Amino acid sequence: MIALAADFFPQLLRTRLRTTAAILAVSLGGLLTACGGGGGGGGGGTTTPPPAATLSSIAVTPATPSATLGVAPATVALTATGTYSDGTTKVLTTTAAWTSSATTIATVGAATGIVTPVAAGETTITATDGTVSGKVTFTVNPAALSSITITPASPSATLGVNTSVQLTATGNYGDGTTKNLTTIAGWTSSAPSVATVGTTTGLVTPVAAGTTTITATDGTGTVKASVTFTVNPATLASISITPAFSAAGMQAFIESMHHWIPSASV
Repeated sequence: MIALAADFFPQLLRTRLRTTAAILAVSLGGLLTACGGGGGGGGGGTTTPPPAATLSSIAVTPATPSATLGVAPATVALTATGTYSDGTTKVLTTTAAWTSSATTIATVGAATGIVTPVAAGETTITATDGTVSGKVTFTVNPAALSSITITPASPSATLGVNTSVQLTATGNYGDGTTKNLTTIAGWTSSAPSVATVGTTTGLVTPVAAGTTTITATDGTGTVKASVTFTVNPATLASISITPAFSAAGMQAFIESMHHWIPSASV
């Protein structure tokens, strides 16, 4: 009986240890599987990383860019922003390729997005990254009229000598260019009784001696210039005596004067 007991208890202890080890092994395996591990030979529990985000669209800002010739700043910087498939965004201004559809209107830095106006008009500015692009319409406004110059600066006419005098109006623009506005400007005379001016020609016609202010105004009425036009009186060209004496008439005149001047003779 004692021998049986001595043999029974070690066997029971070994059975309990094997059962506990098995339970621990199963529990550890489940834990490793849940954590994506497990190692060794089974290959189970391996996860696939998510795919990389791809570029979905490009937005160019400002959305309605423009510039005016002759007005600072001389250039306009555009920004390209990429939106990706995972919802993230990234500035692509210096990595995108920039182009202008009309370089005679405005050029753009190929890797900067900086636009330089050239002439009035519109051009399409495009930013491209791979197969994705974004674009905006860039408007270049004409230079604004700064002032008008009338020539000659001190015009005049003399009655009986000058039947008309042509004035010229030249527009000076913000970008340094000029334009003949003679037939575009509106012309007026402050004293039509002294001289009149063609409203769309700048041709002045003297009427009487004196001075008048001749003004040329642009179509908006905001820019104008004036000169003083002087009309000089007619000059004396000759003197005529009437009635004219004939030789016979002079002889009769002298003879009629004898009783006043006895020594008078012909």
